[in-house]
Amino acid sequence: MLDPYPYRDKDYIEFIREQPCCVTGLINSTRESVVAHHTESRGMGTKCSDYKTVPLCQSIHLELHQIGKSRFLDKYIIDFKDVIIQCLGKYIRIKTLGGDDA
Repeated sequence: MLDPYPYRDKDYIEFIREQPCCVTGLINSTRESVVAHHTESRGMGTKCSDYKTVPLCQSIHLELHQIGKSRFLDKYIIDFKDVIIQCLGKYIRIKTLGGDDA
């Protein structure tokens, strides 16, 4: 079910962009950056909650939009829900315990 009012959190989006790509493991570099991919569409170009994003490097993100979500998930055998839970857990630990080692 889609959120009736999607949450926006610029700090969380920045955190996602600092994570390695959930497909390739690539981290931000001078060659390619990691983007926060919103995993659901609310229609008419409206994005879902920022808390439903996953880190993808730009080339993988482009591929997802070219081949479609279903084919992409089958190709890479990835579950976005698992990635979202892992990222949210890490973010909460960092925010509550402080530091990147949390």
